[in-house]
Amino acid sequence: MRSSRHLLIAIIFTCASSLLFSQTPLRNMPGPEGGTIIYGTVDGANTPPAAMGAILKRLHQQYGERPVVGRVFKVRGTDSDAVFFTLTPHVASMKPVAGMLLVSTTPGHVEAALLSDEASRFGTSINPMLQTLFSNWKPGGKSLQASNAAGPATGPRSDADGSGPVAQLHPYRLPDSSASIMLADGWHVSPQSGGGTILADGPNGEKLALGFPYLAYNTNDPRTQQMQRFGASPAGRNTIYAKALFAPYGADLGRTFSELNAQASRVGAPAVASPQVTKVQPIASNSPVHCAILSGTATGVQALQFEGTFCQSRLGPAGGFMNLANLAFAPAQFEARDRATLRAMLGSFQVNNAIVNSQAAALAKPTVDAIHEIGRQVDDRIRVADQQDAERRSSFEQHNDAMDRTSQGFSNYLLEKSVIVDTQTNAHGTAWNDTAAALVQSDPNRFEYVDTSGYWKGIDY
Repeated sequence: MRSSRHLLIAIIFTCASSLLFSQTPLRNMPGPEGGTIIYGTVDGANTPPAAMGAILKRLHQQYGERPVVGRVFKVRGTDSDAVFFTLTPHVASMKPVAGMLLVSTTPGHVEAALLSDEASRFGTSINPMLQTLFSNWKPGGKSLQASNAAGPATGPRSDADGSGPVAQLHPYRLPDSSASIMLADGWHVSPQSGGGTILADGPNGEKLALGFPYLAYNTNDPRTQQMQRFGASPAGRNTIYAKALFAPYGADLGRTFSELNAQASRVGAPAVASPQVTKVQPIASNSPVHCAILSGTATGVQALQFEGTFCQSRLGPAGGFMNLANLAFAPAQFEARDRATLRAMLGSFQVNNAIVNSQAAALAKPTVDAIHEIGRQVDDRIRVADQQDAERRSSFEQHNDAMDRTSQGFSNYLLEKSVIVDTQTNAHGTAWNDTAAALVQSDPNRFEYVDTSGYWKGIDY
């Protein structure tokens, strides 16, 4: 059954590849330790990106499922670009497939090679397949040295590079299936990984932080400023606002990464080793997501050097934005030796967004509910405070008004004056006591005395 399954995968990729490359005969051979190797010319493609895009698109069309790809890298010692991918066939009885796609520009055309195997076996079969491929594939008539084909790297190998070969890689998928990686031998994934984030440790103090999230709020937004003030107040000290991360949206990505990581460390949120960014290389893109390649040093148990990417999402309607870091750390004395292996693992990192989004929604619900509850409590406190303030103002004003009336009444007493009202015209007036008495006595149905409680403000006092 296992042999039949491998044969079925080989047949499917062979049939698909006959449509992907050219009408000229394709070379198709089994890998020495499993898997299938196919290589040939890509029709209509003049550049490596065009060739990769065409092949991946046809794989999507052929299987009804989109291949999940990693980051494009250079194959050390060659002019070939390459990318890892995984594919879950639409046929439920078939096992997930992992593969590597390589393209090389030659005069007048582009040649490509497709290496594939069951995902569970790809980690052990990939390097033998590469050795076999480079012993036989001669794009543009040039033979590729198998001795230089120990694995992929993100840049061409030079004699002065000093980087070691890529270590043996094997596929690893998180228990929650939210992310996967080609992991080098001797590495261990932290149990804190999950939800699209992979944290891994190497045998010599190396570290990976992939899909490492920093949810932040834009400090240029007045709503965020109010959140910050509430989080710093006694009432907000033990709320989520006290542990929220804040940064200006759209600022330098290197500075934003350093600031958010430092804040996360201060409030007890997940953070990586304290980084010092020394180089920021923005990545040009038409996407609303902004990314940059970061490199620098970090402090921990030992001095580390790091490199990787940091990306910032578009700004959300509530003033929040997500930031994701994909970083590799290595002790300074091992950085050159491990560089190719670290870059290969970085390039192979893949996320299952459907699972991550589902998990994020489930995890976010209590937080969202808490935010709404806090907002309701704040509104209630504001409403009660406004009501109490209004009552205090009203009581104070009533007290002052009573004092003013009493003061005016006492003044009238000293000056021998009285306030009377004309009931026919409802007009008030202040007169000498003799004049007031004469008016009241002359027509008591029309003129009446007014005591201090009936004084009109602005007229009688």
